[in-house]
Amino acid sequence: MSDQVEWRVRDHLRPHRRRLAAVLVLTIVSSALMLAQPMLLSRLVGTLTDAGAAVLPPAALLVAAALGGALLGAWRTYLLQSTGEEFILGLRKALYRRLLRLRAAEYDERSSGDLLSRLGTDTTVLRSALTSGMFSLVSAGLTIAGAVVLMAYISPVLFGAAMASLLIGAAVVFSMGGAVRRASTQAQTNVGLMTVAMERALSAVRTIRACEGTEREVAELDSAATRARDSGVRIAALQAMASPAIATSAQIGLMLVLVLGGYRVAAGHLELGDLAAFMMYMFMLITPVVQAASGYTQVQAGLAALDRVREILKLPEEAADEPGTGGGPIAPATPAAPLIEFASVTLTYPNGVTALRDVDLAIAAGSRVAIVGLSGSGKSTVLSLIERFYTADSGTVRFRGHDVAELPRSSIRSQIAYVEQDAPLIAGTIARNLRLGRPDAAAERMAAALRGAGLDEFAESGGEVGGRSVGDGGALLSGGQRQRLTWARALLMERPLLVLDEPTASVDARTEGLLQDALDNVPSGTTTIVVAHRLATVMGADRIIVMDQGRVVDSGTHEELLDRNDLYRELASRQMLAADAVRG
Repeated sequence: MSDQVEWRVRDHLRPHRRRLAAVLVLTIVSSALMLAQPMLLSRLVGTLTDAGAAVLPPAALLVAAALGGALLGAWRTYLLQSTGEEFILGLRKALYRRLLRLRAAEYDERSSGDLLSRLGTDTTVLRSALTSGMFSLVSAGLTIAGAVVLMAYISPVLFGAAMASLLIGAAVVFSMGGAVRRASTQAQTNVGLMTVAMERALSAVRTIRACEGTEREVAELDSAATRARDSGVRIAALQAMASPAIATSAQIGLMLVLVLGGYRVAAGHLELGDLAAFMMYMFMLITPVVQAASGYTQVQAGLAALDRVREILKLPEEAADEPGTGGGPIAPATPAAPLIEFASVTLTYPNGVTALRDVDLAIAAGSRVAIVGLSGSGKSTVLSLIERFYTADSGTVRFRGHDVAELPRSSIRSQIAYVEQDAPLIAGTIARNLRLGRPDAAAERMAAALRGAGLDEFAESGGEVGGRSVGDGGALLSGGQRQRLTWARALLMERPLLVLDEPTASVDARTEGLLQDALDNVPSGTTTIVVAHRLATVMGADRIIVMDQGRVVDSGTHEELLDRNDLYRELASRQMLAADAVRG
């Protein structure tokens, strides 16, 4: 376990130390009042056998102890539960802040469903372990300790008989701790896998229905849910074994005490009031022992959940900028420095795939550049390096002549308007999506950006600009509208570098034409980089860079590349043939 992560967990508990101290004090006092009741009962029984003794004082003390213990217990429970909620709130904040700041490679390698299960399911299990399991252990431990001392004081002989039986049951319970923790880890993992399967199905629900694959997905979810159920049943079986083991040992101990205690009272070695007090302590001991067994299994489940939470908290974040740096314009290192420059850049992804091999390229400020090539040739990886989602294994990426590794990420990203390939939208309104990159954008600017992207129907819909809901992931918009809305968001940002990754991959010819119009109308001096499969999108670019198998193999204008580059000519030929087929 990482010391850094341990410190983080203690960090979340530290703000609540006073309330936790209050809970501990209330637990001690309420346990003391509970432990006092058998002794007060013994005194009450003694007064009943003594004709001259006053009954009211010990009876009043017994009632006061019972009521005081109940009231303090209720207050303690409230403080503990509310403190547990505050602790889990802090832990969840730490989790989702870490989840949103992980390195890009983590999102590529991990499923979002599993990451979400750490935030939901695991923190819920951890809260239960803290507020119920840990409390049960502490409260039961204090009660057991007090009862044991007083029982030994009243009658060492009866105490020895009772403990011999109870210790056997306790040994059985604690021997199962490792199994419970392992089963809990597996159960939480299986719940995470079920969440992954459900997320996958929901994200492609229309495709699944169109392919008549609903029943197959249901079958896969049934399998995942069954595995989660089986893991839960294994935990339930272990927990079910714990309580009977303790209860049975307690019953055996109770019978031994009854037989032996009755004999000692009859023989005159023990007072009846002392036997009554001992029996009450014995009954009082049974419930905390069972509570401790249950609390122990809950704590084991909580530790398994904490392990999964720690796994996320230990993942490296994207390196943060130094305080007070970033966000402003980047001055050119030299007057002749290109806006973007790659010098012998190589990048291998964590899965071992080499995406770029000794790439050299330069993009002048204010130019319109396209990057084309077959799938997997490294086009989108170039954009990821410009955005600093990844860092090159070797070589240098420069922005205005500066090594990007030495620039704050926020400074670089504040210069770039980025349109992703899948046109991701967040649930909410059009305005919320537009303001993602410019939170202070006025309605007039949003309307202008929407018109610039060919979304006049949203800019002139009457009422509030951008007030229409896009649905989950843009489900209430057409594919073309989703794509154009991401263009509008980029236009609204008004950054000096506009980067578009496959902006026309899933749109019709009319939408593609609207993109051309939008690109023609970007402010003068804006540098545009377009990654595209469809050459019609980039034919008018100042320069087209051709990539193949992670290398730059050529660059030039459309006409130049048609004359001299076989790969580009093949790409153009295939697309023209496809167009001819459509026209035919």
